[in-house]
Amino acid sequence: MARPSSPSLHSAENSEGDSNIVHLVDKLDSLAKFYQKQLDWVDRTARVAVRVAETDSDCDLSEPDKENITKSPTAAAVRRMRWRKQMRSLETKLNGKTTKRRRNSVDVRSRRTADEEMRSHHILQMFGEMMGTRMESCRRVQKLVASKKARTSLVLRPDEARGWFGQYLAPGASLC
Repeated sequence: MARPSSPSLHSAENSEGDSNIVHLVDKLDSLAKFYQKQLDWVDRTARVAVRVAETDSDCDLSEPDKENITKSPTAAAVRRMRWRKQMRSLETKLNGKTTKRRRNSVDVRSRRTADEEMRSHHILQMFGEMMGTRMESCRRVQKLVASKKARTSLVLRPDEARGWFGQYLAPGASLC
């Protein structure tokens, strides 16, 4: 049984299809924005990690100078040491590590922190690459949907074609 070729029926189908396409494009756009925010977060986190590493290396260079100047720490130095110890303790708790550690040499400890920083940086870099790839994928799908929408608006459906060319066809004949 042939479907009636009423303009109101086709416009209802087109508006439903257009609303689905618009909804899809909106979802893809919001996903791309989310991935962009994640990339921005990765960049900010990497910059902060570099700054922290620079300040830690500056502190490590100044510690031997303190030992040469005075043997007994001043009140301000004690406060700084306590503050630094508290910050390191908080950092280890946030990273999920235990606070009790064995006494290690400075070289081993600095090597471990350097290895941990390298691993963290590598994971952060992989996460950034993944977010970038996902964002690019969303953009590509958006372009595909837009081109599909443009193509479908130019192509006539068989029912619509029958309305245009039906007068030239024999009764019961089809275009396809």
